Amino acid sequence: MNFNKNFTAAAEYFEQAYKMGNPDAAHNLGILHLGGQYPDKEMDADLALRYFNYAAVRGQIDAGVAVAYQNIKGTDKTPRSVYNAVEWARYIAEKNPAIGFILRKGIQAYRHGDIQQAILYYMMAADAGAEIGSFNLAWLCEENRDGIVNYIEKDCQWRHYNLSTLREPQFVDSYAYIKMGDYHWYACEGHQDVDKAVEYYAQAAKKNDPHAIYNLGFMLEEGVRIKRSVWKSIWVPDKALFSNVTLLEHLYTRCKESPKTEAYLPCSIALYRIQFLEIWTRYQIWIKVSSFIGITMVTVLSVYSFYRHHYSDSFQLENTTI
Repeated sequence: MNFNKNFTAAAEYFEQAYKMGNPDAAHNLGILHLGGQYPDKEMDADLALRYFNYAAVRGQIDAGVAVAYQNIKGTDKTPRSVYNAVEWARYIAEKNPAIGFILRKGIQAYRHGDIQQAILYYMMAADAGAEIGSFNLAWLCEENRDGIVNYIEKDCQWRHYNLSTLREPQFVDSYAYIKMGDYHWYACEGHQDVDKAVEYYAQAAKKNDPHAIYNLGFMLEEGVRIKRSVWKSIWVPDKALFSNVTLLEHLYTRCKESPKTEAYLPCSIALYRIQFLEIWTRYQIWIKVSSFIGITMVTVLSVYSFYRHHYSDSFQLENTTI
């Protein structure tokens, strides 16, 4: 079959398919606008980018590549965005079936107890930019079974947990955020960064992770000043921000009520401790007075009972002698 190029007819058909929601049609329209081949219209990179975006978010691989390319270059109306370009490039790269094959080999090796081979496969996936590869590699380094990664344990662990957090929050596991929060809070490299720790714990708390919520409460008890914007970002109501006590009660209650049952006991203990300290702080004078009165009454009754018992024994002894 031999047909001459007819951009007018092609554009009409692409437009009809685009109106029906076809991502391939949107991609093709983007190509026409980018190359200045759309009938009676000049080249328009911004309009092309809009079509590419439409197609890319609907899974059109070539459109995703075009979005990455246009973002790294920029257009007349759209400034250059390296971040968007990298994110789209990584998204497209992760669609490569070879990465899925490597990840599957890694999980199979782990299930068969071959930790060394699992580490190797996950390291390959991590170097390819796959977030799940970085996370699993960091976790295996943290476990460090049989001392396999003794010499690189810490570097491997923190480096790859950090890498696994460098993408859209919805794709990041809350455990990775918590580990990076620990890294900055406990000064694993000799320098404590409280603000970074709060940031990472807050990211995990947004996913309703009780461990992160507990850690934020602990930091508050340690005297760390946490910005109001952080509390608002994790949906703490205004009434809970009235004081540190109400805030801690809210955090530990929320932690206790988490679906993760392992959080119930430590969060309950923390909550009851805060409530007891609040009662003690508010009513300590009355508690002290009541305690003093109680001790005094017990002492008086004890002395009275002692003397009464002693007098009774003496009286019986005298009667027996007579």
